[in-house]
This record gives sequence, C-alpha cells and structure tokens, in this order.
Amino acid sequence: SLCALRGADFPNLPILSGERGFRIGAAILKKMLGKVIHSVAEQDSRPMLCGAFFSFAAAYFTGSLVVGLIAGMFFGMLVSLLHALLCVKGKQNQTVSGLAINMIGLGITSYLYKLMCNAFPRMQISILPQMDFPLLCKIPVIGPAFFQQDLLTYVAYILLLAAFVFYRYTRVGLNMAAIGEKPMAADAAGIHVERFQWIACAVNGLLGGAGGAYMIIAQLGAFSDNMTAGRGYIALAV
Repeated sequence: SLCALRGADFPNLPILSGERGFRIGAAILKKMLGKVIHSVAEQDSRPMLCGAFFSFAAAYFTGSLVVGLIAGMFFGMLVSLLHALLCVKGKQNQTVSGLAINMIGLGITSYLYKLMCNAFPRMQISILPQMDFPLLCKIPVIGPAFFQQDLLTYVAYILLLAAFVFYRYTRVGLNMAAIGEKPMAADAAGIHVERFQWIACAVNGLLGGAGGAYMIIAQLGAFSDNMTAGRGYIALAV
C-alpha cells in the first residue's frame, strides 16, 4: 500500500529501486527471447553478484564511481556471455549451466574479496549523492519515494519506460517478442534467432551488472559475500 512508503528508505523497496529497475529490465529482455532461467544463477550471481564485486574493486582502486559502474556492467556482460556460449551456441541445459556458473561466481567473488580484505583491512567507498526534484519531491508519500533518489534510479525509470515502448512499438522489439513466443516460427519467418539471443544475453549482463553496481555505488559503498542474496528473484517474479 501507499502507506508503506511513508518514511521509507526508497532504495530498499523491493521493486522500484534503481537496482531492481536494472534487473527487471534485464529479466524482461531475456523473457522476450525465450531465455528466462529459473535458477539462482540467472537472477543472482550471474551477473549481478559479479557486477557488484568488480564495481566495488574498480571504484575502490581508482576512486571513481563511474569506472566502478562501467566495470560492473562489463564483467556482468562477460558472465552472461559465458552462459550464452553454453546455452545458445552449445545448446546445453540452461538450469544446469546456470547453477554451475552461479557457484563459480559466488566462489570467485568470495575468494577475491578475502584477498582484498587481507591486503586492505578497511574498505569503503563514497556513494552517489541524492538528487531532489524541486516541487515533485514535496508531494506527500509519493514525492520522497520517487523524487528523492540518486541519478541511477532516475536512469532506471527511463530504461523501464524505454523498454516498454521498444518491445511494443518497434519492429526489432516485435521480432524479439516473436522469438520469445515461438523461436522456430520466428526462424521460419527469416528472423536470425541466435543473433538476437546473443544480443539479449549481452544486454542482460550489462543491466544485471549495473544492478549489482548500483548496490555498491548508490546504496552501501562496500561489498560482502553473497550480498545480492536472491534479490534477482523479484525480477523473475515480475
């Protein structure tokens, strides 16, 4: 209910935060192409957890939140492309390969983080400042929830609206929807199914990595083992 928003820290709300916005956009993209993975890997460690860790590492060592965001998106994309290599090119089972990549991602990020902790005991970075929209932020209940956020949250709003318009009103978006519903029929109609699936996996990784990076550079300013803790399942449910 709207009453639940009163006095709440909006980035911690389950669906409408910047983190969820990026992850929901990624899930929508994969669903439209028939590549929804019902495993922990698809919605959590791959690529969100890897994006969070490498975003934190890059931001910590460079002192730049922008570099941290780019690093999180890049490594998130790499992990997602590994999954595409196995499932799109290799035709392997999505759930099995997803669980395997999940365990690898969790192990690698935990190990590298422990190495960083041994070398640098206290690690903390600054986070993005809050940006208030004049007048709009003063609307009761809704104002603080929607218009007193950081820059990435506003970007997530725009991405969600753009994704809706793209899938409903553009030729490429309709092609993607056709692939998600009936890939064999789409192939018979001359649509390059595998090409779109590779693109979907890449963009999914970018957005998932951005979701992980958001937790670091906009919310917490620090990394911890398995910090995503199943948040991606909300995107799957939506």
